[in-house]
Amino acid sequence: MTRSNRRLAPMVFAAILGFLAASTASAVSFYVTELSGCSATPSAYDCVGTFPGIDEIITIGIRVRSEPGEQVFGIGASVWGYDGAAVQFVSGEAVESVFHAVRPSGIGPGIGNLLAGALSESTCCGLGSAVRFLNGAEAPARSENPLDPGLDGVLGGGDAQFRVRFRVSSFGPIGFQIGTGYDVGDGVIYAGGETRPGNNAIIGMNLDTGITLTQPIPEPGTTLLLGLGLAGLASATRSRSIR
Repeated sequence: MTRSNRRLAPMVFAAILGFLAASTASAVSFYVTELSGCSATPSAYDCVGTFPGIDEIITIGIRVRSEPGEQVFGIGASVWGYDGAAVQFVSGEAVESVFHAVRPSGIGPGIGNLLAGALSESTCCGLGSAVRFLNGAEAPARSENPLDPGLDGVLGGGDAQFRVRFRVSSFGPIGFQIGTGYDVGDGVIYAGGETRPGNNAIIGMNLDTGITLTQPIPEPGTTLLLGLGLAGLASATRSRSIR
């Protein structure tokens, strides 16, 4: 895929990309691992798979990763920024926890996900619709484990930890933001209580040209951030014993 083709992501994201500001880099990133039949490597910029048409389903597989040894108290994340006139949410699933701690007997409890199981769509604050797929906090802080199972339950299998499906309803550009930034409930709480946005993934599709793009991008430092709801949840869980 040519460099010029990469510029064909929906215009709704042009402002976001142009608004990227210098900020403290986040150690937590969201990656698209599958997209309508194709698999993407963590660093992939292009992912062309079974391209959807009108009334077909877009399946987005997602994983969350951190820099080695990074300590995380909590994470809130969503799929958002899409045009409800172009795609309609169908269904989604989420794992029970992420960033499992290692124990001699195997994998520990990790950061529990209050949204485990079937996902749903919601609308907040005049920001459009979103599908929140991760909302959890634990104390003490957790580090990512390479054996963290996905939805298939296989340790180290690399399967998606979250899947979200949308039905295509019109031709033209379609886009999604995946990660933090939808509202104040999205963010990453690091050890010491510091809260920052994560590194989002962005998907841009154009059903007229048949081009599909996936690209991890850093979030603006001034986006709706700092997960105040998560901060409160993290505080509340500090007094709770870990399973």
